[in-house]
Amino acid sequence: MYFRRMMRYGLMNTEQLRTQQTTLKVRAMQSILAPKSFTSDQQRLPTAQMHRLWMLVIISCIGLVACNKSKKAQAIDHGYHYLASMQRADGAICDSVNPLFDVWETVEAATAIWECYGDTSNPVLKKALAFLKTNENSAGLLCHNVKCRASYCLETTSEYFILLADIYGKQAIQGRMDTISRMQKPTGEWEIGNPDVLENKSYPSVTAFVLAAYQAADVPPPNHYAACEWLVKQKDPAGLWGAYWEYYGCQAYACWPIVRALRRQPYHIGTTAAQQAVEFINRQMLQFSHWDATTDPGKKHVSPALQTALMLNALEGHDDLDTRISITSGTQYLLEQQQPDGRWDGGFFPIANQRYEKREDIFATARAMVALHAEVVREMGD
Repeated sequence: MYFRRMMRYGLMNTEQLRTQQTTLKVRAMQSILAPKSFTSDQQRLPTAQMHRLWMLVIISCIGLVACNKSKKAQAIDHGYHYLASMQRADGAICDSVNPLFDVWETVEAATAIWECYGDTSNPVLKKALAFLKTNENSAGLLCHNVKCRASYCLETTSEYFILLADIYGKQAIQGRMDTISRMQKPTGEWEIGNPDVLENKSYPSVTAFVLAAYQAADVPPPNHYAACEWLVKQKDPAGLWGAYWEYYGCQAYACWPIVRALRRQPYHIGTTAAQQAVEFINRQMLQFSHWDATTDPGKKHVSPALQTALMLNALEGHDDLDTRISITSGTQYLLEQQQPDGRWDGGFFPIANQRYEKREDIFATARAMVALHAEVVREMGD
């Protein structure tokens, strides 16, 4: 638990955590084999036998060091190198062909790098954070791309605020939450603000992202119960929150922030809805080992790898047996789906225009890295 806390607050990165784990194991072996005082009916091990035991300890330690880079950790490193290779000169980490979401994708990539390595001196992270800072509007909010800098997108802003609070502490965003508070609707929800979203401005994921930002700021949201109740009422008959093309066109996109937000709410209706969603996700994951809710393969859609990564993000923090099995199978699926260049194929943003293509590899890679890292940390804490 101590090591997990150290990682959470950036005082220890993944490599340091592995070193500490190995050191503790070596010390434990040393304490077992260290000379002790013996009673008259005990006798010390013969020297040759002690030498063999020490050789076994040395070989075991070498094995521990060699195995420290688990397949998950190697996949994370490979993903990181892909993200680094996609960084523009201005610091953005985004699709190089269609940078429609260059700010949003940079937030997600920076979040993955921070969560996986926890190092603010990382040059890729430093450049990404500088790019994001440059693109804040006068109220300190972000839009999803540089072209709409003067406007805002509450999903992009919320993820950015969560990242800033994680790196610099909650005080880094507390003063900015008043602006978002004033945007809340009387019925409890928020609209996205994104000028490119013309149809579904109050999709449930927006309110969930905002609630998570309030949690990161440690500031109570205005009309807190109304916001939670509104989210719960948006559930579809299956117990999830549907899908809409302007929001990646998949159930997993909404589940990721909504389950994250509701499970931390102080209201029973929120935690109950989150648990019901987790149970539904598990039923599907236990059957298929990954998540793919694609309804029309003939049309552009995000990939099963991206959907699976988002559902694993939604399941994080739940530790019942079914969830553990779901996470294990989903994690294995992600490991199998990583591409030779380190990315995860994210498929395409599901816009209807057949002449318009927007790949989602940056988003998929970032969320897959976060999902795998959560498992690395959990395994080291076990």
